[in-house]
Amino acid sequence: MTSYRDLNISAKMNLAFAAIIALTLILGMMSVMKMRELNSFVREMNTHYLPAIDTLEKLKTDLTRFRMEEMACLHQDSQADYDWHYAQLAEQKRLIGVNLEQLSGLSRTCGSHLSFPELAATWDKIQNQNRERLSLDRSGEIKAARQALENVGNPSYALMLDSLEAMIRRHLADSETLGEAADNAYAFSAMMILLTLGLVALRSAVLA
Repeated sequence: MTSYRDLNISAKMNLAFAAIIALTLILGMMSVMKMRELNSFVREMNTHYLPAIDTLEKLKTDLTRFRMEEMACLHQDSQADYDWHYAQLAEQKRLIGVNLEQLSGLSRTCGSHLSFPELAATWDKIQNQNRERLSLDRSGEIKAARQALENVGNPSYALMLDSLEAMIRRHLADSETLGEAADNAYAFSAMMILLTLGLVALRSAVLA
């Protein structure tokens, strides 16, 4: 059997070029795979994590405003002022419903840990309590309505706000991890491309 050292220079050159071409193809395939992985990371970030964080932040803001408008309703002496704050309360309720619907869609399509059923259940509880307090207020039992807000309503609001904050923290942490993975994929892909170009340049220089 002929050993490598026994081959003539032409055969050695052909073997070397074949090795370079094979290595170039391998590196190119690895680069393409990493680029696909990077695209997947970017798509996941844009279609899930960023919209989820944005929606959760909106929910926090709307829920805080809903709470403030309820407090305002329970502390109004003028019917006109009450009606104005009640209209604002209804608007915040509508916005919360819109954002919860969007969050529901994200939890179905992205398989996230949004804990949507628990969040929706807490919101339903808050709405029921809100209706009871406003009913007490309209019937003249203002003190009882305010006490119910203090003893029952505020803990429910705090529970939902804490849940939203926890979800935001989890999504921020996951998005940072995803970003680091994307950066690693990009760096590896760039390195593979540079190595591939280097091998192509080396081959061209040898053939020149």
